[in-house]
Amino acid sequence: MKRTLLCLCLAFALLLSGCAGGAAQSESSDIEVESASASLAAEPEAADRSELTPEGSASGEGSESVSATSPEQEAADASEEPAPEEAASSDLTPEEEPLTFTEVSETVWATANVNIRTGPSTEADIVAVLSAGDSVTRTGYQEAWSQVDYEGAVCYISSAYLTTEEPVQPTETAATGHIVAIDPGHQAKGNSDLEPIGPGATEKKAKVSTGTSGVSTGVAESSLTLTVSLQLRDALEAEGYQVVMTRESQDVNISNAERAQIATDAGAEIFIRIHANGSENSSASGILALSPSSANPYVASLYEDSYRLSKLLVNELCAATGAKNLGVQTSDTMSGINWSTMPVSIVELGFMTNATEDQLLNSADYQAKLVEGMVNAVNAYFGA
Repeated sequence: MKRTLLCLCLAFALLLSGCAGGAAQSESSDIEVESASASLAAEPEAADRSELTPEGSASGEGSESVSATSPEQEAADASEEPAPEEAASSDLTPEEEPLTFTEVSETVWATANVNIRTGPSTEADIVAVLSAGDSVTRTGYQEAWSQVDYEGAVCYISSAYLTTEEPVQPTETAATGHIVAIDPGHQAKGNSDLEPIGPGATEKKAKVSTGTSGVSTGVAESSLTLTVSLQLRDALEAEGYQVVMTRESQDVNISNAERAQIATDAGAEIFIRIHANGSENSSASGILALSPSSANPYVASLYEDSYRLSKLLVNELCAATGAKNLGVQTSDTMSGINWSTMPVSIVELGFMTNATEDQLLNSADYQAKLVEGMVNAVNAYFGA
């Protein structure tokens, strides 16, 4: 019995050992099959890639190129990249070197208001401001900055605002004591509201018009008269006259009567009204002046002095410019004349309807001659 049981146990053990070996062999076979399948699947993919050219797909515009790179080439490319330490050092800003100043000892003048600083930098504290024309002693020079002695301390000023040439001081012109009123004729926008042409008059005219314009330049008369009048103001002031302007801008609304009142309020001794002429005759040219007649119902008492002023103006203007002299004409219908309380003249500088004269009137050289002529006339009027 015991023998029989022992045989059965041995047989059962052998049976179990055979089953385990068969399973292991089956698993190994499956792995080999999968490996083989993967190898077969990889071969067509490799074949597809081998058909692409280095430029990439011929049918796809803008497709990426495919090329093989050898290990040697990859190593060469990698050697061109900067070392991490070099890349880091390239971002560093080198320490700024201190400025070197050439030792000097000279007087310099400021060409404009400029800061005096504690150091040669716009970040340095401001000690004071050197006004244009003021001087200071320079002790050191460098292209960008100058070292200066300011109240016993070493300070710095931008070299660009310093000069070694002493500025010429303008000579003071003795005041003549005479007051001249200048009226730049017209304005940018006219005013068609009516006002009496003189004190107590029943006849009325538009308060102010825009005037004519240049047939060649297109410049408005109001603009031309303002340009010349401002130059005349500066020239007369340089001669020592006190000048009052009825306007210094195009953007005004001042009637002709109001302009005469401005001259009166300022205590002006003469009133010069600057205009330019216009005519249907495009060949008309020359300079003329207008003054009240001896029979003027409003300012007959101003006739003689107004005529003398007008005569001087037209003669001196023509002498300075060479323009045709059209003389003095009288008029009693001009509001700006009739409301005046001092000798008055309307100067017609030329014809803007004449292409040649229009070009001259708007040239800087000719305008300078016009101003010169009028200054000479004013000087002659006052006996200067």
